[in-house]
Amino acid sequence: RGGYGALQMAPEILRLTKPKIQKKLIGFSDITILHYILNQQWNWPTLHWKHINGFLDTETKVFNNDLFVKSLELINLKVNFEFSGLIPLNEKAKKIKNLKSKIIGGNLITLQSLIGLKVKKPKGKILFFEEIDEPVYKIDRALTQLKYAGWFDGIKGILLGSFTNKNMDVEKQTQDYFETKFLDLNIPVFKGLKAGHIPDQQPLFFNTDSEIQRVKNGFSLKNKNGFLKGNLK
Repeated sequence: RGGYGALQMAPEILRLTKPKIQKKLIGFSDITILHYILNQQWNWPTLHWKHINGFLDTETKVFNNDLFVKSLELINLKVNFEFSGLIPLNEKAKKIKNLKSKIIGGNLITLQSLIGLKVKKPKGKILFFEEIDEPVYKIDRALTQLKYAGWFDGIKGILLGSFTNKNMDVEKQTQDYFETKFLDLNIPVFKGLKAGHIPDQQPLFFNTDSEIQRVKNGFSLKNKNGFLKGNLK
């Protein structure tokens, strides 16, 4: 149901030869490890979305295969996803008209754990982060270490998903922290994407052509579908 152990698998996966046939990878949280390797090392698209337990029937707790299949069919039929309501967090973000790149990333603390592995840094990409139930100091420590490790060098921007906490005071502190953390960063930073550890999380494709645009009421994200019929087996 989850992804604990993905980090321990990472060195072995990095030694594998890239398969000739692409497969669908769907999940989030600790699965971030697998997303990042498949995105950066194999150049595959992946989908940041629900784990398999996200398709359990709420009453019986039995896997709902029909819902799972219908969800995949819906994803296959949609050409692009579009998300509105992005909020700029620094002047660099406020000034852009459009920002085109590919999105990679995932769970913040899990991404931090990749430091030290021989993976390509996200240069030229938009880095996406989400997190759950972590104190502000730990979030700051992770972002600072990623910055010192060169993960912010040459990236096109940062996109923040949900940063929830069961302690509402800590969640408020986290949101206040983001309002000042990125003020001096010379890359655009946006928040407000409904992706992460939330019940109504939106599916977000990694490593596909994406664009953040200025629109009438603020900023929106266009995210290209990586699982179109005929693209993957």
